[in-house]
Amino acid sequence: STLSSSSAASDVYKRQYLSNGTILNQFRLMDNQTDNMYPDGVDCFGPASTNANPNGYTRLAIAGHMAYGSGAYRGFVFLRNSSFQIIEDIAFQHPTSSGTTTEFKRAIFDTSSATDANGTGTKIIVTGFRGGGITTGSSNLWVASLTTGSGTGIQSPLAVNWQKEITASPFGSSADMAVDGSGNIYLCGYVYNWSLGPIPQIYKLNSSGVIQWQKKIQVTNWSYARCITYDSSGNVYIGGQYANNSWLMKLDSSGSTVWQREIDGIKSGAQNQEIVLKGIKINSKGDIILSGSLRSFFCSLMGKAAKS
Repeated sequence: STLSSSSAASDVYKRQYLSNGTILNQFRLMDNQTDNMYPDGVDCFGPASTNANPNGYTRLAIAGHMAYGSGAYRGFVFLRNSSFQIIEDIAFQHPTSSGTTTEFKRAIFDTSSATDANGTGTKIIVTGFRGGGITTGSSNLWVASLTTGSGTGIQSPLAVNWQKEITASPFGSSADMAVDGSGNIYLCGYVYNWSLGPIPQIYKLNSSGVIQWQKKIQVTNWSYARCITYDSSGNVYIGGQYANNSWLMKLDSSGSTVWQREIDGIKSGAQNQEIVLKGIKINSKGDIILSGSLRSFFCSLMGKAAKS
């Protein structure tokens, strides 16, 4: 979560919960930080936490962005242990200009090259966008692989293994990412078009950052791809939104469409409900689990609208 007040910059808090909802641990990630900070993604490495073993995970990776300069942001990655103590905290700015923006949306542990149960050799995959910013200028989709230290387990220092910037004209961003057991990376996001608005884009990259295939999804005007996952057969599932409805799509391992369906918002009288998908997972039975929000709009007889 991000907490802010009129007298202080935003502070980033992370909380760990037991299965019964009790807060086990809470930590302010950057005390005395003067710039606003926004966490956008978190991933854990290690066995799951339980009531009997509350500190089950061994590493926590947090990605987001922090304000700096004049209207620009740096992307950050925090690597912490199970007690939230610092392993390494790093921040990235645009490589050619200090006045442009870098924002990280997701960080995922890639264990495809790990050599032991402690995660030695694990990489951290980070995605987001770099450039002038979504509202202030050109920006490109961006993904990078970070190596971890040479000691046992997931240690510092973090170093860029490779990075790839995917041109988006005039601008675009990734929204979500998944990494499979072979290190293949699945990205969803959008590229903006001045006539049509945002157009969903899906990418598959191999473990070296080489694009294997990419797919533009022309659902309708002003459409977003918001969440992505995969199954054991290499099929890819994407959830997105347009207008008041959401859409769900399945692609095969080559990026071809298997099926696509619409999830309608509910319209009843003057009430219009908007479905916004934000999360997608596949369980062991092959069921698709979705999460998101439902927003209701109410219109009065005077034609004025209020949103709840």
